[in-house]
Amino acid sequence: MNPEQELVITPEIKDRLNNDPYLMASFHLGRLEKQNGGQNPIEQIVRNENREQAWLEFKYGVALQDLFFTPTSRETWLEDTVNFATPEEIEHEFAFYLGANYINSEEYSLLLNALEVSKFIHANDKRRDGLRRSLYGHLLPGLRVIFDNRGEIINDILEDDGDDPLNFFESVFTFIGHDWLEDIKDSKFEEYIDHFPPQLKDNIEALTHSKGEGVSIEEYAKKIAGKKRVIKFVKMIDRMVNHIDDIGKAPTLEVLTDEKYKSRPMKYLEETKENYLEVFRGSNLPLFNKFEQVLKKIERDQELSTNYIKYIHNIIVEWMGRPGKVGNRADRYEHMIRMIKDLEQNSSKYGVVNSTGMVGAIFLHDFVETKAFQDKLRSTLATMDESNPEMAELLRYSIGIAYSSKAIEDKSEIPVHNINSVYGLNIGPDLSEEKKEELKDFKQHLHSILGKPSKSHDNSRKRSFEFFRANKDKFFRLRPSMGNIPLKAFRESQAFDIEGPLLRSLEFLDNIDHLEGIEEIDPTYLWRQLQECTYLLIPLIESFGLKGMAKVLNNKVEEKFQRELLSEEGFNEIQSKVDQYMSQSEFGVNKMEKVIKRVASSTGVIEFDRKSFMGIFNKFLSEGRTRVTDIFRCRIVLKESQDDGSFMLSAFETIENILSEFEESQKNDNFANLSLSIGRPYERVDGEKPKLAIRISLPDNEDFKLVAKDFEKKTRQRLGIDEMIDLVQFVDRKTGYKDIKVVFMLGDKDNPDADPVFYEMIITDPDKHQNNTFGTAARVYKSISRRFKEKDIKPEENELDILQEFYRRSGIYAIMSTKGFYISRKSRQWLVDKKLAKDEQLKGKNIVDRFKGIITKNSSYIFP
Repeated sequence: MNPEQELVITPEIKDRLNNDPYLMASFHLGRLEKQNGGQNPIEQIVRNENREQAWLEFKYGVALQDLFFTPTSRETWLEDTVNFATPEEIEHEFAFYLGANYINSEEYSLLLNALEVSKFIHANDKRRDGLRRSLYGHLLPGLRVIFDNRGEIINDILEDDGDDPLNFFESVFTFIGHDWLEDIKDSKFEEYIDHFPPQLKDNIEALTHSKGEGVSIEEYAKKIAGKKRVIKFVKMIDRMVNHIDDIGKAPTLEVLTDEKYKSRPMKYLEETKENYLEVFRGSNLPLFNKFEQVLKKIERDQELSTNYIKYIHNIIVEWMGRPGKVGNRADRYEHMIRMIKDLEQNSSKYGVVNSTGMVGAIFLHDFVETKAFQDKLRSTLATMDESNPEMAELLRYSIGIAYSSKAIEDKSEIPVHNINSVYGLNIGPDLSEEKKEELKDFKQHLHSILGKPSKSHDNSRKRSFEFFRANKDKFFRLRPSMGNIPLKAFRESQAFDIEGPLLRSLEFLDNIDHLEGIEEIDPTYLWRQLQECTYLLIPLIESFGLKGMAKVLNNKVEEKFQRELLSEEGFNEIQSKVDQYMSQSEFGVNKMEKVIKRVASSTGVIEFDRKSFMGIFNKFLSEGRTRVTDIFRCRIVLKESQDDGSFMLSAFETIENILSEFEESQKNDNFANLSLSIGRPYERVDGEKPKLAIRISLPDNEDFKLVAKDFEKKTRQRLGIDEMIDLVQFVDRKTGYKDIKVVFMLGDKDNPDADPVFYEMIITDPDKHQNNTFGTAARVYKSISRRFKEKDIKPEENELDILQEFYRRSGIYAIMSTKGFYISRKSRQWLVDKKLAKDEQLKGKNIVDRFKGIITKNSSYIFP
């Protein structure tokens, strides 16, 4: 869109901004650059005659519509509801309302302050799906609904002549703060709320549901019914956003056995109808018709989901009961049921949406590549397209996911010709003839085990079973490099649905926990599963940015490897050490994280993390290690991208502010017995040079060194650290990754002889974070980067572009996975090739382009 052609410039808005630097700054995109010692002026501020939108153009030519994604097609209001907004986008809206005289300058300032408070309270708490944070998954989408439908609200305000009118500012402010008192976990944040006007605080109090005090939903709803319209309006929007979250969620398998079963979304829907619907209707609230649309959508959606799961289940049961061989897995049905129940129970931990489409894909995945089964599906879809097109679309979505899962599985086989490079088994000239023969024999059997079995019953794999049993320890010590994934498969996988590897992960987790009888038939089965997971699946899941599932998978794989290598007795011995160490290490960590939240919540996004059990376990296997410093850790992604020098100063300032806040907190009894310093064990681990407490991954030029030395000196003096102890080191990261890491030491003043508890904090900024790790794909990126530099692989394609594509898709998955059925290009084409669909019948075309702003300077706020 060309703003000059289609929109009208409003001089009064332009004048107001040019005369108000603080207001002008609220329009900045990412970071307001400076020229000639001053801020860039805004070139123009324009809005259309209907006051429906404000577009901003800066000198460097970035328009709002290019920065934030908007769907390219509009069907209905509800289909177009996207659960995404950034704080910057919302601040632009505030400024527009100020310019349009919907709010005054004092109200504008209050809204900005309220948004900052919400960042403190909600930015790092996860929603129940385990994917989104409360700020980005609930609060900002709710504001987006209000702003996208502001015409109805303004009309209500203009037309209302009763004694209980809405107020636009009050409605927006109250929604921003409606969960503050319920979600607040730090008394210091309550002080921020006290600075707001009493009337606004009263509104927030009125919306607070004191569940811990035994207040029932019925009692709370009666309280809401007796409040003014603005309270009811905010409660309606709150419920609306919660219901939108439930679109596409699957009922549990109880739906197959219990005729009276009701899913959680349906129970929540009934709760809304019984307690709120007539209250909202009777108050004649704006957007009430849209609220009713959402309720009807949920009702239809849950009916569709229930019928679909029953239908798919019946298809599978009938198919497995037909004459003829279905497969060689005796527990195939139980296998599918276990996978679905696992998803139901652990979806939040995995970061996998328990969607109806995914459940259908689990039922289908074992048969989807069978020609006879495809014929059955083709016939089913032909009928369903006429009688129930919504279910037909859902079925195609499930088929697409099932196909992606099988495609990933097919690509996980390590080609025989690639075994040497994957495992590093090239025979060097310095080996003795005896060793060469031994390795040659080992490689021959390795090829047999990993290669495809021949049609002959007495195939090469079976002939290698005895060799495997005799050399089992050697096989389990043989590990593919995390980054040595087959590049062809890696490149091709970008075209598949993100749910494909997720489904394959669920299958893997079940496979290695249910080996009854399989190892008697094939003793290499568990080993091959672990190799596949290490070789391809974990790198793919990490590359997609799905940290929850990657952590669970990696933990499972490492445990199985170590139990085989150490024996149960050896494993249990180290496990007891880890358990004891973990119990000692809890001291003060929650308080430390409270301090970090107080300081850093307004400067960036914090990702709090705990190293997994096997992550700690493997640390104790390292030679020379006595302590683990990164069990408790966090990453802070600063909100602004900066040059290296400015970034270093910002990181040092953050560290200093944390020390200051901790000192201030020690005046409180809860912190009185806790001490804080900076340090780490000075020890060689696995023969490496000892690491220091503050690691700076930036170029070690002389200016940076001087600044770092000054910071080190001030820190020593402040904390009373001996001058002989070095704290700061510059590290040259071969991958070019840039960050600053500090290791804090928490001590117990009441027990000064006790070992300190370590807390690791990494500071980065959006560009450094995105360009070098793409979320959790750091290990994959590092390996690819290293291999490029060593000329081990040829850059036929830009692997970083693929990582960025994966990163986008993880964002889309988190936002849209239950809002519609989107199938990737590869799956769509496969369906078309198999005559299961016509291309134009499928959603999902250009899915990444459809949300082209998903990777922006703000993306790290959503997926740190």
